[in-house]
Amino acid sequence: MRNWFLRGLERGVQTTRYPGGPAEEAERLRRGVRFAGPGVSRATAARLEELCPVSALSLEEGPRGDLRLALDLGACIACGACLEEAPEALTWLSEPALARREREALRSYLPVARGRNGLGRPGGPAAGGRPESGVDGTTAEELARGFQAASRRLFGRSAHLLQVDAGSCNACESELLALGNPMYDLHRLGLFFTNSPRHADILVVTGAVTENMRDELLEAYRAMPEPKLVVAAGACAVDGGIFRRAPHFVGPVDRLLPVDVYIPGCPPDPYTLLHGLLLAVGRAAEAAEAAAGRQPDRSTEALEVHRA
Repeated sequence: MRNWFLRGLERGVQTTRYPGGPAEEAERLRRGVRFAGPGVSRATAARLEELCPVSALSLEEGPRGDLRLALDLGACIACGACLEEAPEALTWLSEPALARREREALRSYLPVARGRNGLGRPGGPAAGGRPESGVDGTTAEELARGFQAASRRLFGRSAHLLQVDAGSCNACESELLALGNPMYDLHRLGLFFTNSPRHADILVVTGAVTENMRDELLEAYRAMPEPKLVVAAGACAVDGGIFRRAPHFVGPVDRLLPVDVYIPGCPPDPYTLLHGLLLAVGRAAEAAEAAAGRQPDRSTEALEVHRA
C-alpha cells in the first residue's frame, strides 16, 4: 500500500487534457481501419468484401456508374482481417475524433478498377465520410471551447447521462465506466451519470437492441424531459455489430429512436466517447436555437416508429 501511495505522489495529477488539449497516449489505440491507398483492384475488393465478418466492407456501384469499395466505420469491429489481406489499401485508424452526427458520414469510399487486376483512379478516397477528420470539420478542441457555454445554457451547468444496455457484451460499459476514473474525470466537463430517465438529458445506448429490451428502451426515452438527446455508442448500437444477424436483433438504435450522435468502435475507447458526448451537447444547442425556445416532443414520434 505504501508503495502505491508514494508512486501517486511522485506522478502527480494524471488527468488527460483531452479534449481541451492533445492526448498523445490516445494515438496509440487502434479504433478501426481506414483507406490508405489510391485505389484497389476488383479482385482484392471482392476478397475484402467476403472476408469482413460484419459487412463493413462492400463492393458497390457509385453514382456515376464507377465501382468503389465502401468502408462503413460504424460497422467495423477492428478485427484487422482486412489489413492482413490488403495492407497496401488499408491501415489502422488512430484518430479519436470519430463521432458523427449523420450515419452516412461514417462511410468512406475507395475507387475500384473495372479490370480484374488494375487499380482505380488515383487521388485517395472518393467523396464520403472522412474517418480521420473532426466531425463536420470540427476538432475536439473546438467542441470543448463551446461546450461549457452550451451546457450551462441548456442544462444548468451539468448534463446528465442515462446509459441503457440494450444487449451488449459489456465491453462498451467498461469503457463508459472508465470515464469516471481520475484519468478521464468526466465530471470536470460537467457530465454526470444518472439512474433515472426523469433526470437525464442524454440517452447513451449500447449494445445491439434486442427484442427483450426494445420496449424498455422506448419507455426510458419517453420518460426523459426535453431537450433530450440520443447517442448510439459502439458498433452494435450503430449497426448491429457481430449480432446483426441474430434472430432477436431489432436494432440498430436509429431504427427505433432519432439518434443525434453516432460513436463507432468495438468498443469505443474513452477518448472517442468524450468526443461524441461533447458533440451531442453541441447538437442540442443548435436544435434549441433553431426551435427559438420551442422544443418538439419526439417521444410520440419514436413510439409510432416502433409500432410501425
